[in-house]
Amino acid sequence: MKWSDAADILCIRRTCKYIHQATTAKPIWTHLFWKCERASPGSLALEKPLTMYSSKELERVVLSWESSRVGWHTRDGIPSRQRTLHIPNDCLHDIALSGEHYKHYLVPGGRWLLAFRIDGQISYYDLESAEYEKGRILVPGYIEKCSAINDVSFSVDISDRLPFRDFKMAQHVHDDHYHGLWPGYGIIKIWHIDFVFEGHAVVGLRANCLKTFIVSLTCDILKLTLSLRNQYLAFAVEYLYTFKSYSAHRNHTTIVEWPLLRDMAQKYPRRVLYTSLKAEDIHLLPNGRLAVFTMDSVSVYSVSSIPLGDNNMLFDAHVDESERPYLTLSSPCTLSCSGHSSLSPRIISLPFVSPDSVDFLVDELDAKLRSVTISSDDFGDPRLTAKKLIQLPSHQWCKHWTRRYSLGRHRGVLYRGDHKSAESSLILLEYDPEQGFEPDYVPVIKSIKSDIHEGKTDQDTSRQLSPLWKFEELAFDVLFDEASGRVVVPMDQRLEVLDFALMYKC
Repeated sequence: MKWSDAADILCIRRTCKYIHQATTAKPIWTHLFWKCERASPGSLALEKPLTMYSSKELERVVLSWESSRVGWHTRDGIPSRQRTLHIPNDCLHDIALSGEHYKHYLVPGGRWLLAFRIDGQISYYDLESAEYEKGRILVPGYIEKCSAINDVSFSVDISDRLPFRDFKMAQHVHDDHYHGLWPGYGIIKIWHIDFVFEGHAVVGLRANCLKTFIVSLTCDILKLTLSLRNQYLAFAVEYLYTFKSYSAHRNHTTIVEWPLLRDMAQKYPRRVLYTSLKAEDIHLLPNGRLAVFTMDSVSVYSVSSIPLGDNNMLFDAHVDESERPYLTLSSPCTLSCSGHSSLSPRIISLPFVSPDSVDFLVDELDAKLRSVTISSDDFGDPRLTAKKLIQLPSHQWCKHWTRRYSLGRHRGVLYRGDHKSAESSLILLEYDPEQGFEPDYVPVIKSIKSDIHEGKTDQDTSRQLSPLWKFEELAFDVLFDEASGRVVVPMDQRLEVLDFALMYKC
């Protein structure tokens, strides 16, 4: 049976009771798991050691992966399963928390969905449970004063190797009246998240705060983006610099070694990279490097080459600009694509790490999906190359970009809506980063159709659309887990959870 694939095993299972029992043997599903992993390294996820998995649990992981590849191409135009997760419409200090005041993260494997709230609260949902709508508090809210304009940023540092038994997470929130000062402070917390076991079964998550430190916000912060990897935390800030009657946007990225910081510190050693262009996204890479994506380029810097300082006035708008150390590196490695002066990314994937390189997928302004490879020579200098993969169909952007979580290693999801037909569509992409551009590639498109009540016609302006699928703008971009074929579509007051694995087909 080791030489059979998963579909054949299921057919063989129907032969008789003895053969059925034989097909449940763990070595068969262990072999099939590693076969899937070799076919798409880094795509599958395990949340505990392989030895702790039962044969039934491994079978579920394999069938979810295998059947999602098939479900990606079904012709019926709908997912295998659709569920709605309603966001609590509670009130925090007289400020209603609608969907756009939450951000979400789908933990690899597709089971756990994290929800971040502007007061610092983090809750999680078990999407494999019958009580998937029941949120559990992972971190209670800890910000007493926050307004509707506040934002929350986060970054997850999760192992590239199987299994990931735990992970670390950086979370930034604003406190408008921290210590009674205005306009307040930004608080960054580093969390250690691990799994709660009952016997060999994972039943929940728990969080432990490893470090808390303060980012002074004595100027207007327009955007803050985080990246966490091992001992380094980087945060890119776009802020409004004002001096006398002069004001301008300023951008810089700060890198700290968070384990060395004193808890609740406001002044601490940091490396500061000032750039003239706004960082659309940043990623800390292996070997102490930082990739900075702007609307014009992607540059790679060595963290150790940025001077270490101890300046706690980096965000003070009243400090004269001439007193600031302007630390733009003399020779950043900037990528130029053939036929284009530079990259213009709109969606950037999480990095895919291999022994000799780091790869990103980038959706550009010219509607082409490209694979960007950052490799190092023997001296450690980064070399960047880009390869066009596919021409993207017409798609839309949501009100706030999630950016990192809709493109997987071989499959991805985009979104578009049609106001005229009141229908929303998911554009399911499939690509091979090794193969490169195919001019005849046609993506799979799954339409989520509106439910028009019987007896109503298209000309009837009083028709009522189903509240589940009437056209809406997304609150954030879609979240996609490649291992399970699960997609989470965030709307203002709810999330739609869609499964494309055929094992969920009714």
